[in-house]
This record gives sequence, structure tokens and C-alpha cells, in this order.
Amino acid sequence: MAEEFDEWPEVQTSHDDRDTGPRDFDFPLAVAQEGSTDVEHGVADVMPSEGDEGSKRSFVYKHRRELAVVIALIVVAAAITGALVGVRQHVDGREVLSSCQQSASIYQAGVKRLEKTVAAASDALAITEDQVQDNQTVQNLRTAVDAAKRNRKPDAGCNAASFVDANRNHDMAFTKATQALGNEVENILSAQSAVMESKTARDVAVAKADLANKVTEGQTVLGTVKSNDLTARQDLSAMMNEAQQLASSTLDSTDSYVTELNKLQAAIDKYSSTAIQ
Repeated sequence: MAEEFDEWPEVQTSHDDRDTGPRDFDFPLAVAQEGSTDVEHGVADVMPSEGDEGSKRSFVYKHRRELAVVIALIVVAAAITGALVGVRQHVDGREVLSSCQQSASIYQAGVKRLEKTVAAASDALAITEDQVQDNQTVQNLRTAVDAAKRNRKPDAGCNAASFVDANRNHDMAFTKATQALGNEVENILSAQSAVMESKTARDVAVAKADLANKVTEGQTVLGTVKSNDLTARQDLSAMMNEAQQLASSTLDSTDSYVTELNKLQAAIDKYSSTAIQ
């Protein structure tokens, strides 16, 4: 029985340095089998690492399906976003066009209103400066009407083929022009009202003056005309007192003064008709 070896046997090699042939290494079979597992682990441990690039490739390969799904979702989201942006721009364009067209219609309505206002001011325009208390009101009305007649249509138009910004600018132009029309209408109405008020003030002043003069005329008649009709004399005297009080009042209408003047004139005529020849 061969003696037992606690260690591996020495490697038998040729002591001839000139021997360049292959060398055989004799390892005990039992040792190799028992250490097979460790050998495999050792080989695995010393295998070269693939590095970061290999790890990344391995990750991409392992998760290629998930990455494909993510990429597909990104593409779909981008397409949807682009479509929504296109739809939003289209909707904005239609809204701007509709607003521009509406502003154009409002402007046309403003033009017609201004034309009607000018036509309605014709009566006030016929009033001359000597018919009003303040002749500046007549000049202001004429200036306002002349300015309205010189009103120019804005260089704007709504077009479906135009860009959104162009229609938006046209919309603003129509809105601004409509505001200008409104201002001109207000200027004419204000000037027209001032003319009529000035004319009324003058008419009232004239009517009051006429009534006061008629009272003076009645006094003259009472003093110069002799009559035996006491009733006619008393009626004329009472009417003169009433007319004098009205002439001292501050009424805004000429009707009362004119009516009182006619009544006083009738009383004067009645008393004069009873005069003694």
C-alpha cells in the first residue's frame, strides 16, 4: 500500500534545461473533484467584467419591451399635444375672426346712428346766432357736425384667410373707430341740446319782455282812453296786475307768457272798444 500524501506530490519535471517539450502536471483526481466547486467559483471570480457599457447594454436588453412602451407613449403624447395645439390655434383663429366680424357690424351700426344724428340736428342747424342767447352754441354745433361728416372709415377688414394677429388688429381698429363714432354722436347731441336750450332761454326772455311791455301798454290805455264801462275797466286793471306778477316770475317755458300776453291784449281791446268818442 502506497504511503499516504498529506500534500500534493511534487511536480515531476525534467532537469534537462534543453528539454523544450510539453510538460505534464499530475494532479490528484480526488483533489480536483473535491475542489471543483471552488475552482468554478474561482474561475467565475476572475472572469473579466463587462464594465459600465456592458451593464447598460444588458439593462437596455433586459428592459427593451418596457422602453419600447415608454417611447411609444412619448411619441403618442407628442402627437396628441401637437394635435391639441393645432386645434387650439384653429379655434382661436375662428374666435378672433368672429369677434372681428361682430366689431365690424357694430361699427356699421354706429355709422348709421351717426348719420341719423346728423339728420336730426338739421332743425338746430337752421337756428341762427341771433335766435339764441349764446351764439357760441351755434358755432359748436356746426363744428361737431362738420367733424362727423369728415369721419373716415378705418382701413380694416375681417378675412378668414388672414392670420390671427391681422384679424385681431382689425378687430381693435373697428372697436376704436366705433368708440370715435360714439364720441361724435355725443358731441352732436350735446351741442344740439345746448343750442335748443340757448334758444329757449332767449325765447323766454323775449316773451317776458313782451309781456312786461304789454302791461305798460295797458297802463297807457287806462290813462288815455275814457270809457263809461266800469266792468271793462276793472277787468283790464285785474289782468294787468296778473300779467305783471307773471312777468316777474322765472318760468322756463314761453307758453305761459304768451298765453298771458294774449289774455291781456284781449282785455285791452275790450276796454278800448268801450271808449267814448
